[in-house]
Amino acid sequence: MLLKNTTGRTEFINVRLSHLSVENNEVIEKPFKTEEFMNWPVYSTPSAVILDPGGAERVSLVRMNKDNQEDILIGVSLLPDTLSSFNNSVDISVGYKSWYLVPGKSAMVGQLDANRRAGELLLDNNTNKHLSVSIDSCENSESSNQDCESTLFLLSGASKIIPISALKGEGRKINIRYYDALKKTVKDISVS
Repeated sequence: MLLKNTTGRTEFINVRLSHLSVENNEVIEKPFKTEEFMNWPVYSTPSAVILDPGGAERVSLVRMNKDNQEDILIGVSLLPDTLSSFNNSVDISVGYKSWYLVPGKSAMVGQLDANRRAGELLLDNNTNKHLSVSIDSCENSESSNQDCESTLFLLSGASKIIPISALKGEGRKINIRYYDALKKTVKDISVS
């Protein structure tokens, strides 16, 4: 990642890493613990940056543990603090977070379950993989209307409820294609 300072003040950026997991159908974000550093799948270098006005600095993610069997979704938070020119007080600026998916080596086990009932589409990711899910609710397969197609990302073990009214095509048949991070496993299902 290339960080650029387009402000007129010096920016202090801290890089923090976390990961997402699903426990009891609830998404939990956990920071990586310093004492478990040798088990981290990636680390950032540098972990803190001082950006002068107009300056730039590259932050890299270095992959350490290449033996992870399961997919890991890592949050990379860039948290800026600024040194104010007024009384040397500290201002808090708005940071941002990006996500980095580290695919696991294990084969996909399980399946995505999709059910339609009471005006809703229910998706349950009962696999060991984080999935990219494409939903096509077009009236016919020859339609090129992008409004009736959507894509979402679904964590392993997570569920998603989508109102049928949110699917623009509102066709009687909904086609769903899903695949893992490496796009090795592609499966198609239909829900009527």
